[in-house]
Amino acid sequence: MTIDLLDPDLHASGRAIDALARMRAEAPVSWTPGRRGPGYWSVTGHAELCAAARDAASFSSWWGTRPEVRRPEGAPRPLHNLDPPAHGALRMVAERTLVALPRPEPIAGAHVRAFAAGGGGDAVRALAEPVPAALFASWMGLPESDASALARRVVEVHQAGAALLDSMRDDPERPALVARARAATEAIGAYFREAIARARQGALALLRDLPLDEAVMLAALLVEAGL
Repeated sequence: MTIDLLDPDLHASGRAIDALARMRAEAPVSWTPGRRGPGYWSVTGHAELCAAARDAASFSSWWGTRPEVRRPEGAPRPLHNLDPPAHGALRMVAERTLVALPRPEPIAGAHVRAFAAGGGGDAVRALAEPVPAALFASWMGLPESDASALARRVVEVHQAGAALLDSMRDDPERPALVARARAATEAIGAYFREAIARARQGALALLRDLPLDEAVMLAALLVEAGL
């Protein structure tokens, strides 16, 4: 069975639900030849997925969590590319940052009141980015004046990464896409390197117990995955 779950057309056409049902019934573990790399395994059966998730020795996250993309041997590993026991130790640090979560009502309420006072308008445009960005800034111990810039950095990381993953390996534009993705990642890393050094409160202050490179990587992961 060859069903490419990475094919956007499969999902746009509405055929994905039937395809998944067929895979679970007939081939809960199946190999798909790659369009951009060597290929990948699709694990769609519940029992098979549970077995893989509970056996880190056999099913490692070390090589990455993106199909068809292998993380280089010497590259630093973020939380989701670590196996036990390193994964558990770093996850405990990440979980401790939850004690710094702000109450959302004062921050969200201030934005909503300002939006209403200005006569309303497009709520998605006015609130969907600024409110979570302000909440994340407060959580991490950053000034709210940095919130919109932080959100823009996250958008650039995602856009650059998506463009790179969508490109073929022989695409003549690929070197430029690689450079753009690297620059976006380095920019957010440089920002957090300075922010952690001056942090006195919030999640970033709690991350100061880690080596700086690990703290920067975890901070970037929290906002890139969460914001």
